[in-house]
Amino acid sequence: MSYKIYVSFVIGTTEAVRLECRSGDNYAEKEIFCVDNRYYFFYIMNRNADTKTKTVSLREIDKKEYLARKAEIMSACPDKSTRNWTDGTNAYALKIFRNGVWKRILPSNQCIFTSETSPLKDICEAIVAQETMEREKEEALNSLAKKDYAQKCNSLSRMYGVSFVNVLRLGHDPEKLRCFHASYKQALAKVKVLPLRTLRRYYELLRTGRVNCRSALDELGVRYFDADVNIMDLSELLSSIHDRLNAYAEESLQQAIATGVAKNFEQRKEVYDKLCQTNRQIKRQALAELGIDLEAIEFKRYPIHLLKQKLAASLGIDLHVG
Repeated sequence: MSYKIYVSFVIGTTEAVRLECRSGDNYAEKEIFCVDNRYYFFYIMNRNADTKTKTVSLREIDKKEYLARKAEIMSACPDKSTRNWTDGTNAYALKIFRNGVWKRILPSNQCIFTSETSPLKDICEAIVAQETMEREKEEALNSLAKKDYAQKCNSLSRMYGVSFVNVLRLGHDPEKLRCFHASYKQALAKVKVLPLRTLRRYYELLRTGRVNCRSALDELGVRYFDADVNIMDLSELLSSIHDRLNAYAEESLQQAIATGVAKNFEQRKEVYDKLCQTNRQIKRQALAELGIDLEAIEFKRYPIHLLKQKLAASLGIDLHVG
């Protein structure tokens, strides 16, 4: 069972003894009570009035433990007539109930019963059985609804040429799908002719968060309506942009090698030394001197090591020595 089931207990008791302790926002409580000659121990602790740190437990106990816990609770009281007191740090309250009503709402997995049958166990099992049955029915209906919706989205995906994921995100409104499909195709056509610097900017925006992604799609004219762009399928658009950027990276590398090797010895040595520096700015300067458009590449992934190898070979430097 992956979910919690809460049980509401409202039951008469022949006796209940409760000890409460408070210290600022911290609260703890011990309680024993008797129902039809069955005995129970209840414990709750809530730190800083935050329900996320609440600990609760209900456990069936035998009469011997009941009497021992009762004696322990009663002994905490300074005298028989005192019901509220403090030790300077904690405030205590002792409460005794005769023929009262015990009311609590607890998670079923925090209730432990040892008898074959007991009043609280019967209540707990009945509620758990009913809740489980209702949730199983709901899950079955949800599963069927999801299956039907998925089939409908799959059909619409083929009909309008929109990926299945994007149909799920946009919904099954035919007009939305038509608008998205047309605008997406126009964006794909745009990225085939846009300047490389603009493509690099779009590529970074599309991969760096919801706000940036929306900005890029808006500029490209993609109509995504109220869909969450973070979970849309933009792989075709990203792939189209990446292919052009990657092609430039490969082409620029070969051109840079040719430009570098064509320089005289001193110039080649100067460029090579810059590429060997740890300072990124100096390396970027060297790439720019070789004709590489720094705004069109991803600097940290650019294969500078290949460029260094070619320049080193032209200088008679063996990079593998040592």
